[in-house]
Amino acid sequence: MKFASVKIRVLLGIIIPLLIMAGGVTGTAVWKMRATAIEDFTAKSEQELSLFGLYISQMLRTGQDTARALAADVAVRNGLGKFPNFVKNTQETPYRHADLSPEAGAIAARLLNMQQAQKHFAEVFIGYSDGSYATSFPDIAVPAGTDMSTRSWYRECAAASGDTTVSSVYQTLQKALAISLSTKVTGPDGGLVACSASTSR
Repeated sequence: MKFASVKIRVLLGIIIPLLIMAGGVTGTAVWKMRATAIEDFTAKSEQELSLFGLYISQMLRTGQDTARALAADVAVRNGLGKFPNFVKNTQETPYRHADLSPEAGAIAARLLNMQQAQKHFAEVFIGYSDGSYATSFPDIAVPAGTDMSTRSWYRECAAASGDTTVSSVYQTLQKALAISLSTKVTGPDGGLVACSASTSR
């Protein structure tokens, strides 16, 4: 009995230190694995944020270039009074490129081409100072009483000190939340004729 008791003590004396050592090694391994995982996650997150930042910068630059190109277009600058005006309409009205005059239709076709050239564009459009509206959408329904010159993005563009503006978040005519990049369109006398803009998906 005494021999068995001694044997057990010897075994415990060997096993217990091994268990303690194993626990220490496991703890160190877990700590190192956790540290490596955190470092890996941090590095990948920084890379993804950098790529996202580049995407946003490119998107803003493309939107800005598009709005500026439209603002410099003579046909766009002379487009006041050539597009449908919905200010006095009392009900929802269809807007179709096919129903536009040849001059307005040519501008609308350019807007559509610009939208299709950039996958992230949701819409390319122009709001004129008389409230009329030119859009890249070939066939949409415009809500009653729509006046583009009173829309928040238009007012911000018109009031801005610079030519190009990034709007506050607003609701589009299609009920989606958006921001737009817009540029002032001026006439021969330097007065504001319209604001050209684009929104992104």
